[in-house]
Amino acid sequence: MNNFNGLSKIKINRHPINFISHLKIPENAILTFSDYLYDKQSFRDERLLFDFRKKELNENWFINHILSMDPLYELALHSSFEVDGEKFHIPMIDFTAKRSEQNSLSALRELSEFWGTDFLIFFSGRSFHAYGVMPITDIEWVKFMGSLLLLNVRGTTNKLIDTRWVGHRILAGYSALRWSNNTNHYKAFPAFLGNLSGLEEFNYQ
Repeated sequence: MNNFNGLSKIKINRHPINFISHLKIPENAILTFSDYLYDKQSFRDERLLFDFRKKELNENWFINHILSMDPLYELALHSSFEVDGEKFHIPMIDFTAKRSEQNSLSALRELSEFWGTDFLIFFSGRSFHAYGVMPITDIEWVKFMGSLLLLNVRGTTNKLIDTRWVGHRILAGYSALRWSNNTNHYKAFPAFLGNLSGLEEFNYQ
């Protein structure tokens, strides 16, 4: 069984595969991906990991991989990558908010300024994903994940950041964001909305 029907729903020109070049990562960087089995309520994180160099990634690679996947699994890019044996991370964010509000945008821009990076914002089907343009070190990554938790305003029910995602990713030692749409747990492939620095708002598309 392949995933042709699911792949037909993709807007390939807005998919993250076409924005890897926007990240300030050397062409010889070794990026890690995984095919993972979704289990929302479990501590388990069942993943099949594999590596590719940044310069080897393109639309054909992505489409061929999606078509060859077990349909029960999803594809994700990991934050951690290596350059000449040294480990770095792509700053990643998984939101719970379904639309931006002025105070959340202000908080995100403050985060962006603090970490010295713009963010690429993607609509993920129910909420949003973000990728920081400038990489950070392994030590900085832990602090970055902590700073995401501070974006959720205390005492409010409308949380900006998915705290369960943060918890799972800290336990694993890396962040990960979905690139596929194989299962019925998700509504869409991620699609690019714009750079945080240039957005007035972001809502469902």
